[in-house]
Amino acid sequence: MASSEEVWGKKRLPQSFSTGFRIFFENQVYPLLHLQGSFREISGDLVRPDGSKVPVLINGLLVKHDDGTSFFHFSLFDISQRRMYEAELLAATRRAEQLSATLEEKNKELSKQQELILEQKRSLEQLVSAKNRFFGIIAHDLRSPLSQLSAFVQLIEIYMRKERFSDIQDLCDEMNRSLSNTLKLTDNLLTWSQLLTENLKPVMTRFDVGEIVDEIAALYQGIARGKGVKLTKYAKHIHVYADAAQVAFIVRNLLDNAIKFAPGGGDGIIDIGTRGARVWLSVAGSGGACSPVFGGSSR
Repeated sequence: MASSEEVWGKKRLPQSFSTGFRIFFENQVYPLLHLQGSFREISGDLVRPDGSKVPVLINGLLVKHDDGTSFFHFSLFDISQRRMYEAELLAATRRAEQLSATLEEKNKELSKQQELILEQKRSLEQLVSAKNRFFGIIAHDLRSPLSQLSAFVQLIEIYMRKERFSDIQDLCDEMNRSLSNTLKLTDNLLTWSQLLTENLKPVMTRFDVGEIVDEIAALYQGIARGKGVKLTKYAKHIHVYADAAQVAFIVRNLLDNAIKFAPGGGDGIIDIGTRGARVWLSVAGSGGACSPVFGGSSR
């Protein structure tokens, strides 16, 4: 086994330190040793004659004799294994931090996916609700025109048996107008369903609300006549700024209810007027069952 002198040569201890540690030792540790008389567990590197480094832990003690002389006593401990363990621990810590960052990123992605799934679920629920609502509206709005067409067919059969051909011609003309209005109604329903299913914003335009009332009133004339209800309209030609499909839907719904609840021989009244910058529309049955009011902007 080689002696320390053979390994390190005849050097003062600080001369065996690495450059950085020697500067630190001479400027920080020596003053501390003189002031306190000792220090414990200061780590640094020793440099062998071949240039290799050995990590050490140093304890120092200032020993004073009665005759006034003194010397320094240093204890050095090889901590190569400890440095290796510390390096492994540091590497493991960094790997754990990287893994934690990766997991956090994955959690963020999962959260985004969950939010997307929830949004898709809400959209699907809205579509299902809109579909159910649309089918209900179709059943409500198309029932009356189809009932009218069924009545036309029955009247044609009666007129054919009685050879009332002139009445048949009049009835065919009225049926043609009714079919035209029913097709317009179907187009409006399809447009309105698109608004529901695609979550589109209302299409705001300027239009003549009186023209919409005239078309819908013509569509319901036969139904009202079949029930013995006199349909009277005071449809002034007033331009409004609104969604025409929505307004038409409201007028159809109100007029259908007015005729439905009006007693036989009663009246169905449609009226339009203005109040300041607002437009009001009233559809009522003489039986008093409904007297709704629709308000819209004339701007």
